[in-house]
Amino acid sequence: MGRQPAFAAAGHAGSLGRRLSPDGLGTVVVVRLQEFWTRMHELFGSMRAESVARDHVLSAVGGRTAVEAIEAGVALRKVWLAICEEYDVPPKKR
Repeated sequence: MGRQPAFAAAGHAGSLGRRLSPDGLGTVVVVRLQEFWTRMHELFGSMRAESVARDHVLSAVGGRTAVEAIEAGVALRKVWLAICEEYDVPPKKR
């Protein structure tokens, strides 16, 4: 079995949220990650959302996947907007 993606943690935010916020803002990061994943699932469906986040390389975030960008500390808003650009998401859904 391969490496489990960071977003596979409980609610997609578990250890990733804590790792991104060593300054004690873990709750804020977790809430933002939950919102990010809620939007991803609404847009793509649960199976495709995780595939898009894990597999699709986004030039707007340094040639990383969404998961890699989030783990590297790229702002969630920037990652979300990069996905929206790549997939021509209407402005109302951004």
